[in-house]
Amino acid sequence: MRVTSETYLGRCFSVLNVLSNAETPSSLHAVSGWLDLPKPTVLRLLRSLCELGYVECDGLTGHYRTSSKIFELVPVDGDAWLRDRVRPAMEVLFQQVNETTNLACLDGQRVRYVQIIESTQSLRCIPDDRLHDELLRTALGRAILAYWPSDQLKKALPELCRRANYNDIEAVGKELKRTRQRGWASESEQGCAGVDCLAVALLQDGIPYAGVSVSVPTARMTAMNRAKLITGLKELARSVTVAETIETKG
Repeated sequence: MRVTSETYLGRCFSVLNVLSNAETPSSLHAVSGWLDLPKPTVLRLLRSLCELGYVECDGLTGHYRTSSKIFELVPVDGDAWLRDRVRPAMEVLFQQVNETTNLACLDGQRVRYVQIIESTQSLRCIPDDRLHDELLRTALGRAILAYWPSDQLKKALPELCRRANYNDIEAVGKELKRTRQRGWASESEQGCAGVDCLAVALLQDGIPYAGVSVSVPTARMTAMNRAKLITGLKELARSVTVAETIETKG
């Protein structure tokens, strides 16, 4: 089917284009005038778009506007900036260690994976990037939480512990304090049996906005390998922070 401005589908898109560019909700009279179409024709188009959920009609004024559903037509990748900023440093770390390397950010009270570089080794663990993990049950979440303002963390910690099935809130608070002091977080076989994770927070002006971790089979987490991974993660965090500082000053 050929879609032109004269077809029903083409006219629907013309209506969406008009409403999307309007600064305020538009009346039937206004849309009809902009499109140079009869009011009955425009009304049918608007009703069809309302039934599909792409247009909303104000019950008080009778004016029309596009709904948030219109953004489903062109999905927006809100994490592209984060991947662009951190991916080069992740690649450097991955080349050094060849372990699964993960970039994640907060999504409410959970960790959401944004980028995963899979290890090429046969024994590996890969987080499912469709899932959101509890903050305290991941090294990534702990690394980020460690840099929360103390009053915010104190207020949130009871609920976070409850969600993660941790009873000793005081012990968790002390562990997060140690995490901040040393600059990295760890967890062993809590997210996945047989897998250890190490993570660092990424900071801007002292505020955590994301984190990077490495997921390693427990069998490969020797003392030497652990030290190498921690050094690489801390260097990654420093390099990203330096890049942000330069960008801000420029």
